[in-house]
Amino acid sequence: MTVAEMYHLLELEEGAGPAEIKKAYFRLIRKYPPEQNPEAFQKLRTAYETLRDGPPKEAKNEPDWIRWKNPVVGYMLELADRYEEEENYDKACDIIGDALKIEPDNVMLHLLMARYQMYGGHPQNAAKYAEYVTKRLPDNREAWLLLANGYQNRGWYKKALPAFKNAYELGCRDSAFLMERIYNLAQNGEKKEADTLYQQFIEETTCNDKTRMLLLEAYQRWAEIISPKPGRISDYLLRYDRFIRKEGKKIEAWMLLSPLMELSDERTDVIREKSNRQRLAQSIQAIADRQLYPEREAAEHIGYMYYRSVISNPAILQESWADLARMIPPALKDDPGLRKFIETDALLCLVTNAEQTRKEIPLIRGEYPELADNYAPFLEAVEKNETEEVLKKLKWEYNKQADRYEGSRYEELYGTHKTNRDDRRRNMQDKWDEMIDFATAEVEDPYVREKEKVGRNDPCPCGSGKKFKKCCMGKGIYD
Repeated sequence: MTVAEMYHLLELEEGAGPAEIKKAYFRLIRKYPPEQNPEAFQKLRTAYETLRDGPPKEAKNEPDWIRWKNPVVGYMLELADRYEEEENYDKACDIIGDALKIEPDNVMLHLLMARYQMYGGHPQNAAKYAEYVTKRLPDNREAWLLLANGYQNRGWYKKALPAFKNAYELGCRDSAFLMERIYNLAQNGEKKEADTLYQQFIEETTCNDKTRMLLLEAYQRWAEIISPKPGRISDYLLRYDRFIRKEGKKIEAWMLLSPLMELSDERTDVIREKSNRQRLAQSIQAIADRQLYPEREAAEHIGYMYYRSVISNPAILQESWADLARMIPPALKDDPGLRKFIETDALLCLVTNAEQTRKEIPLIRGEYPELADNYAPFLEAVEKNETEEVLKKLKWEYNKQADRYEGSRYEELYGTHKTNRDDRRRNMQDKWDEMIDFATAEVEDPYVREKEKVGRNDPCPCGSGKKFKKCCMGKGIYD
């Protein structure tokens, strides 16, 4: 059986890494158990044992480092292999550690220790043992792979860069490795190259059950470093729209928005461009329209994106515009009163500061057409300086809601309605007080003490010379 046939038997692409080979093997032996399909099981076992340390080399190039001198070490290796199959990597590390005490210079034992430390969640230890192997076996692909991942998982991105380069040159091409390599380039400041490689990765990776979540992660990481140019963002969103249309129903709803929210929440350099904001809003709305995401949550995300775009604008705008921007999408459906209060509060601030608002209207119409269309009558009234009737209606609406909701921006800026609200509450209490006839209530005269109260530590009035608390206190004589 050739190497290509072994990879095909394990349902993997050639060059798949040890982790993928192991997962495929354990998945397939459940499908072909030895007691039912002994022949198929034996082929799987042969393929797994041949490929798990990397593709086999020609016999003339096979090094002697895979051997051991002490027979006890051979027994320990069988035991460690059994623990590996059970995924008990801590036990496997303990066994290999004992074997290293017998043969401390055995390169194979260091490689196995690096592998088990990585699988067991100890990347720093894995890197230490992998370093030992790379110094003695500079052509060992698995050692460089373990070294690169060990450094990467510890956050040592600069040290990981040459390790990823060597592993790539030695033939590491599986999807998980390529993703980590691109991420490492981005962390080392090579964002332009990483931008190109993420696009290439997405174009060349076939989407299936194994790679679906990896592709979603690629979109998420690509969003972190992609160029903010409108054409580049539009191309990204077009690709992601196609991905969601095809695979969206196979992914949990809460994960679908993560790449888009990375662009709208974290990348202020992206949302500064008007075309980027509009394209992002379309993509998020499309997810809601296809019912891939709960409508209310999608609406709140769209509203938050508008909010961020307004307050992040380089021009000086009043914060009340951002409050109005959040009211455009169908958010807060469960509390229309709160929605109306926020909207009225923001408009009241803008009309009170009409002179500044008038200067900002051209920018709102140019940069935020949705906002301008939604409040067109209000903007026209401010422009024409016909705000008296508008102000009257807004105050009337505000007074209806002001006692119910807190956090008014208008009260914070001008303070007048907070005073009016307190006055209304006091007037209402006075009216209730007037409704009660206190004249008919019988009120007893207050008790007045005839003599001065004796303190507990004062001399007792009886003349005994003791303190009051030690003598007559509590007897009712002088209390």
